[in-house]
Amino acid sequence: MRLWLSIPALVLLTRAAGAQQADFRDLDGFIEKALKEWQTPGLTLTIVRHDSVLLAKGYGVREAGKPERVDENTVFSIGSCSKAFTSALVAGLVSDKRIEFDDLALKYLPWFRLWDPWVTSQVTVRDLLAHRVGADLFIENRLWPFATSMRDLVDRGGRQQPAVGFRERYRYSNNMFVAAGLVVEAATGTSWSDNVQQRLFDPIGMRSSSARIATVLENPNRASPHALRNGAPAPLPWASWPDSVLGPTGGINSSAQDMSQWLRLQLGHGAIGGRRLIDSAAFQQMHTPHTPVRGGPVEAAYWFAHVDEKDLQTRFWNYGLGWFVVDYRNRPLIWHGGSINGFRCAIALLPEEGAAMYVGVNRISLLPPAVMFTVLDRLIGGESRDWNAVFRREAQAQADDAVRVAEARNASRVANTRPSLALAG
Repeated sequence: MRLWLSIPALVLLTRAAGAQQADFRDLDGFIEKALKEWQTPGLTLTIVRHDSVLLAKGYGVREAGKPERVDENTVFSIGSCSKAFTSALVAGLVSDKRIEFDDLALKYLPWFRLWDPWVTSQVTVRDLLAHRVGADLFIENRLWPFATSMRDLVDRGGRQQPAVGFRERYRYSNNMFVAAGLVVEAATGTSWSDNVQQRLFDPIGMRSSSARIATVLENPNRASPHALRNGAPAPLPWASWPDSVLGPTGGINSSAQDMSQWLRLQLGHGAIGGRRLIDSAAFQQMHTPHTPVRGGPVEAAYWFAHVDEKDLQTRFWNYGLGWFVVDYRNRPLIWHGGSINGFRCAIALLPEEGAAMYVGVNRISLLPPAVMFTVLDRLIGGESRDWNAVFRREAQAQADDAVRVAEARNASRVANTRPSLALAG
């Protein structure tokens, strides 16, 4: 009997075979060298393929100047990669028929107010998760030092003018994800952090992870965040404010071992170890394009401002619900980045290869995307680029941009001025 395969089936089989041959033999040397070049103390990495954990490993040290090594259980903050956890909570509640994606936010947050009464009356839970309300990170971030709670942050943000019109186009917003976390709290009567623990961490088996800084500080196997001071990485304290203000958008802390289980859940479309946690149709909404992006302000400023699109080999950019939905080398790529208080990470899924990876570092730099694309190339097989060199050039270009901006700002100042009224009184 002759077996005929369709072209798409042949493509998938060919890609799967190529993925099986992924070569990671030189990865340790690449990472150790890159840590020195990027002046980064430590890195955590996990790679999953076909529901198997190929790698869950730490590199470097938890804190500069101290001997304790990073291992697969060392906890790092994952910043905005936390957004996918909030989206997963919502998808789980949709599965339980306790929420609908297209319910109005006002149904759960009757106090919710934005800059325009009509916009307030139209915003849905889906809008909160899709970066299309019009609120903007670079406006919202002025409020973080003053907000006293998640609700207070959303309240204050509602008084700010939007960057773009409602559902007009993509605009990255942390406040709207905080509002989505408050929807979860209202629908369940339980805090966002307890929901994460009970509905995600515990059933998935993420034993080192937490949504509270106090829990992290009780764990001796945690990385310290760092900033570059006088040309060397200097440790910073773990910040407590993400708990009270930014939890649903940036408050998750995890390890390589735990993130491997999160990747398995993602590749399993809401199921892991034969157990379904989230209905597959609701889960798939997170990985479905909702908002066209094509180089929004966050990606341009933090990751790819000067990277040639020919290098990236991407034709489209979209945002799903807590994930960027793009293409890479003619394959679907679902990914996100995270940055917070001296930590940066990247997470990526290649659904057609049944493969995924997560990388985190304890100093903010462009090392995570350099590692991400290096690993993706090995998972796909065939051609590859020197991504470390690409992002080293990008880092220098961004540094040069920052110098020009500072010089222009200083040049625009009017010297020897004084206030029209006395400061005292």
